Order: sequence, then C-alpha cells, then structure tokens
Amino acid sequence: MLPPRPAGRRRPPPRSGGPRPGGGHPRPARTTPRPPPRHTGDRRRLRRGGRPHPRGAAGGVLGGRRGDPRPSHRARAGGVGGRAPRRSGSRRALRRPGGQRPSLVGPRLAETAGLQPRRDRPRGAVDTVPGGRPHRGGERPGRRLRAPHRGTAPFGAQRLGPARRPARPPAGAVRAGRPGGTGPRRHAPRRAAGRHWRAWLVRQGRRHGAGGGGDAVAGGERPGGTVNWSSAAALPALQRAADELAPRADRFEVFAKVGETLHLQRRAGEGPLRRIAREVGVGCRTVAGGRVGFGAAAGSDAGCGRDAARASLASLLPGPDPLPPLALLGTGGQPAPPADTLFELCEQLFADLSHALRRVARRLQLGEVRLLCGRSRASLLTGDGFAAAAESTACVVEVVAAATEGPWRFFQAAASSPAQLDVAGLASHVEEVALLTARGSPPPRALTDVLLAPPVAAVLVGALAQYLMAGRLAAGRRTPHVAPAWRLADERGGPGGLLPLPFDGEGLPSRRIPLLEGGRAAGRVGTWAEAQRFGCPPGAALRPSYQQPPVAGPANLVVSVTAGLAGGELLERLHHGIFAAVPAGTIAVDDGGRFALPVAAVTVRGGRFAAAHPVAELRGSFRRLLAGLAAVGADSRSFSLACGVTTPSLLVRTLEVG
Repeated sequence: MLPPRPAGRRRPPPRSGGPRPGGGHPRPARTTPRPPPRHTGDRRRLRRGGRPHPRGAAGGVLGGRRGDPRPSHRARAGGVGGRAPRRSGSRRALRRPGGQRPSLVGPRLAETAGLQPRRDRPRGAVDTVPGGRPHRGGERPGRRLRAPHRGTAPFGAQRLGPARRPARPPAGAVRAGRPGGTGPRRHAPRRAAGRHWRAWLVRQGRRHGAGGGGDAVAGGERPGGTVNWSSAAALPALQRAADELAPRADRFEVFAKVGETLHLQRRAGEGPLRRIAREVGVGCRTVAGGRVGFGAAAGSDAGCGRDAARASLASLLPGPDPLPPLALLGTGGQPAPPADTLFELCEQLFADLSHALRRVARRLQLGEVRLLCGRSRASLLTGDGFAAAAESTACVVEVVAAATEGPWRFFQAAASSPAQLDVAGLASHVEEVALLTARGSPPPRALTDVLLAPPVAAVLVGALAQYLMAGRLAAGRRTPHVAPAWRLADERGGPGGLLPLPFDGEGLPSRRIPLLEGGRAAGRVGTWAEAQRFGCPPGAALRPSYQQPPVAGPANLVVSVTAGLAGGELLERLHHGIFAAVPAGTIAVDDGGRFALPVAAVTVRGGRFAAAHPVAELRGSFRRLLAGLAAVGADSRSFSLACGVTTPSLLVRTLEVG
C-alpha cells in the first residue's frame, strides 16, 4: 500500500506514455537513453573529494581510502561497482515519501563521528565550482550548478593527519602563478602605439595600468628598489621620454624629480623612530595638433619615461599651448649643493634637541618631537633644446608640548640647513610660551591693537600672499590702502628665504616678485598659460610634485626689514592690546578676504603682560591688515607652511579679538 500523498502537492506527470491526469494527449515514451551529465575536470575532482582513483575501484567513489574492501554507502544503496545510481536533476524526484530530503552526510561519517545527518545544501554544490570564472569582489565563487545536488556527493569519513607542506622548488625554478599557467616573462611584450593601447598612469608612487588596481608603496622607485642619489639619476627617463615624444608631438616638456626625506620622531614614553621616504618620477606635458596632454610615471629608468610619454599622448584634449617659448627660458643663481652628510647632521641635531627639551621637561609635558630633513633634485627638458637642473634642501623641527595644567601647543622652526637652527633658543621658547598661556579665560570681544609673533604672522602672511597672487584683492571696487611699512616679496631666486631656486616650475628664470612695496599691492601673477589668458605677468609656476602640471602660487615669501624694533620696544609701542604668541588652530579665509585664526594670546597693559588667554580668536580682513601695519620687529624666523615664509613680528592696529 502506497503511503498517503502530502497535502498541497501535485502528483508529477508520468514520464511514459498514457493518459495525463489533467486530460489531453498522452506524452510519447522516451526511446533514447538520457545522456549522462557533463562534468568538468574540476567537478569530477569535487565528486572524488580530491582523490584521483578509478571509478570502478573497490570502495566506491567516496567510500573510504583507496583499496578499502568495504563497499561504500552508494554501493549499499544499490549502485554497481561503487557507482551510485543515476539520479534525476529534478528536486521533486529527490524528495522522500515523507517530504524529507535525503541525507547529505554519509552514514559512515555519521556513525564514526556521532553526527546528525545534514539536510542543508552543500555550499560548494550550490554556489561554487573550483576553477570557475572569478566574479568581481575579491573571491572566486565560480558559476552555479544547474541543480543543487548535481555533480556532488556526500563525503565519507577520512583519517585526520598532519598537513603536508608543498615541496619547495629548486633554486632558479620558474613557478607559475596558477595551475597550468606560464611563468613570468623575461621581457615585457612590445605594445603598439595607437589609440587603444593601455596607458600607464601614476597613483600613489607606483605605476600601473589605467583603470586597474595598485598597491601603495612608500618609495617612488619600483617596490624593493633604492633611489640612485646622483646627478644623473633621472637621465635615462628623460632621454627615453624625449625619444618617445619627439616624432609624435609638436612641442613637449619633460620634468623629473628625485626627492628624499628623513623623518625622526620621538613620542612620550617611546623610543626614537627613524624612516626615510623617497619620491622619484617623471611628468610630461605634450602639445600635438592643437591638443594638450599630461602624463606621469613613477621611477627613473627608461621604461618609466616611456610610460609617462605615452600617458601624455593618450590624454590629449583640445586646448591652448601652455608651454612658454624658448626665448623666455633660462636659469638664475644656483644655491650651494647640499652636503653629503646632511642626514648625519640632522640626526645629531635631533639628539641635541631631545637633550635640550629634557631640561624643561620637569615643568612641561612633551607629547611629540619631530625632525624632517629633505633634499630634492629637479630636472627640466624641453623639445626646443632647453635643459636645466636644480637642487634644494630644507630642515623642519616640530614640537608638541603643554604645561602641566594647560592645552597642547604646536611649535615649528625651519631652515635651509641644520646648522642654521638654534636648538637652545627653540627649547626656551617652547617653555616660555607654554607656561605663559597655560591658564586663563577668553578675552572680551573688541577692536584692539595686536602684536603678532613670528609664528602667527607667518600664517597670516602666507594666506595674504595667496590672496594677492590670485588677483582677488585687485578685483575689488576700491583700491586698497597699503601701509608704508609693508615690504613683502616672493624671493624665488634668493639669496634670502627658505627655498630659493634658479628657475620656476616651467623653466622661466627665477626673479623677485614684489607683492607689497611702496604703498602698493601687486596684482595677479600666474603661470604662462594664465598669463596668456588673463594678461598677468608669468613666473609664479610651482611644481610640488612630478604627478601634476605646474600651478601658480608663492614659493619663498620674505618680509623685508629695514629698521626692525626689539621685543621690548614693540611692547612699548603696543602699550595696551593683545600679544598673539602662537597659533591654536588653522586659519579660515572666505572669498571676500575676511579671516579667522585661533591663537594663544596675552593681554598687554602699559607694556607688560597682564592676563593670559589660552584660546582667543583673531578676526579681520586683509584690507584692514594691509592698512594697519605700524611697525616690524628684528626677530625674523622661517617657517614651512604651504610655502616657505620668513617674517619678523608685526604690530597691527585695530584688529578684532574675541
């Protein structure tokens, strides 16, 4: 007697001839045998559990180890020769009379391990096939099977043993990246130059194909390589880029940069940390057929120059010619080259600074001490026959300290060489300012005279220079009034300032660009392309990195001092006002030229310090800053901000403090 049919389920139609339950014509009987399911080699290995043995071996497909005389569960279930009977691909045919699925765990495994039979789908059977086509997302899930149980079988019990390590290939053997693959090629295939070749671009110091991924590396050379710090380090890349661009471009420019920076760092309660960051790369600007392109690649070998040139050719877009003519190119005075023992001098300076700060550590809390020393070599080559090279160095010291009951303060000092830094003076300045502005209350909001210390004046001077060179101040309705005490210029060619260079980012000779002088403010100054577009004078091009084309901006700002006053005389001139000692945050500037800068300040009454203010906000406009300069000090110091800034203390009338 047949078991009762579960409710809610329809009886499957018969597969042979005869009348159908719902009526209609009978289905013809199948006369040809059903073809066996197709299995790939990977699916066959999945069925066998990774054991290559013959199908007819004793013990079945997955019954146990090879040669086991006991029949497998498939053979006991009715198979012949250890092979399970053919099952239909329909899920309904796999249902038992009670509505339960067949067990997916072998009986022998259940008896040996004491496990309950599994009735869920095998993950590998539903989702993946080993060796299938990878999907986007990082894993290799493969393709889906047509049926959840087709091509898979329950795994039998197997003995556990120690994992075997794969045998190491002999020295010099070529290993393939995947089974059946080929080893790495000794020489890269030659790519045809055209519209559809794959350009190589730069992302975070490592070159890779456009649209593909890439790993970030600290150094600019290829991963694992070292920087060749010589005068001809980037010469192969320059020559190869010029050879690639000469027959295909009307005009071109190749810029190469080799940079190396030493980082020395010590935090509270930790030992010193030393690391070196390197940057090496090539950038190309190309003009061909009324179109302009730019491309860059990391490295200094010939292949990097080729990749940068091809990337610039692949990115050509319609635009005006941005390259200056050959008649305007040239170089100015060349500063002295850096010493070979530059990093050794910096390490000695860091040790002296740490020793000097330990003397004041009893009254202060030292959070972090950093020293950064960098040197770079820049080379420029054009298709018109111009070539130039320049070297520069800089050293920056940063200290984060606080009084016992005060907020953290940030202090900085910069110089062209380590010998120009005064370690003892910096340590005493850190102690004095941190203790002076430790406790207090915010000052009342009012318009008052302000004495800007060099750290605060440098932030305002840098923001003012960027505002002037962008032409925003000259775009106003009225001409600004400039105090006669202002003498601000971009000393690109030196000898003063922090970062003098013989030429700008486009090859024009470095010259002095006056910004504030003789009671007048300069207008817009830009690159050669901006000069052709807006009618402003060129010569303000910068190259912060080889990865981007030249941009306009200040490079080496210097506030000249003709008759500077000492600190005591400046306090007497101030008489009653605010002394801004050190910045307490970042500056904010709007489109109208109004700024806001948090500072640590002290109230001055009768030329003496009266009350401390750990945080006070200095507000005003650049027009008021230009018109209110009354005196300058004789304590010029250099700082490394968005550009190099060298400035003394500035006494400004009627600024807003609150």
